Amino acid sequence: STTDTAIREWTYTMSDDSPMKKHWEALKTTGPTYIQDTITSQFKFKALPTSLCPYGAEKCIPMPGVEFKELYAGYCSFQMSAAVVDAMGSA
Repeated sequence: STTDTAIREWTYTMSDDSPMKKHWEALKTTGPTYIQDTITSQFKFKALPTSLCPYGAEKCIPMPGVEFKELYAGYCSFQMSAAVVDAMGSA
């Protein structure tokens, strides 16, 4: 379906057990406007569609130099891309 192939969007949030969460939420909701705007605009990430990554959007954010490899039966792990490995080898 279309929703399975649609790019998702995820906005960063701190985990509930983080001692900084209350401060993050305060800045996000009642902090200076420029901080609220930064949190709103700069902490949104594009996530792979569920057809490529069947996990929550927060676990499917592509990172430069990182590729994913299926281990078995729908479980995947990340690995460095060939370009990263080559760059490290020439350093």
